[in-house]
Amino acid sequence: FVRADALALPFRPESVDLAISALTLHHLEPAAAAAYLAAMDAVARAGLVVNDLARSRTALILVWLATRVLACGRLSRHDGPLSVKRAYTPDEVRGLCARAGLRHVVIRRYAPLLRYCLVGGRGLWLHATGRSELDGIAIEHNGCLVETGECGESGESEVWAAMLEYL
Repeated sequence: FVRADALALPFRPESVDLAISALTLHHLEPAAAAAYLAAMDAVARAGLVVNDLARSRTALILVWLATRVLACGRLSRHDGPLSVKRAYTPDEVRGLCARAGLRHVVIRRYAPLLRYCLVGGRGLWLHATGRSELDGIAIEHNGCLVETGECGESGESEVWAAMLEYL
């Protein structure tokens, strides 16, 4: 792992297999967030995975309550709700991806965790055929598209298996 400025990553294009971000995007204004996604996509051969808070009224209420009931410190009581307010909705993240030039992305919301996960990029991408949000896996390599099949009930495990197989 390398700690660096998210908007000036110290890597050559396509020099890492996978770029991963956790709980960072909500700290960035829209222009910087789009640049961040573009920078991650540029350095990754296979693609990127972004896990972050999903803004919603329910999330704000739950985080506000949790930071009061669980005897969190003053900083957490302030930062928790503020982070939810600053977070992007999945539709807003789709817009950021379009602005960043990312064509192949899937954004899946995990409501009980108040989060979403974005998976995409030029090397590994997922597609939906309309039967469910995440129902197929495809890998693009050197311009060739390889379908790896449909996702079953536990599509996430198949996604990770396909990513690991590709990498």
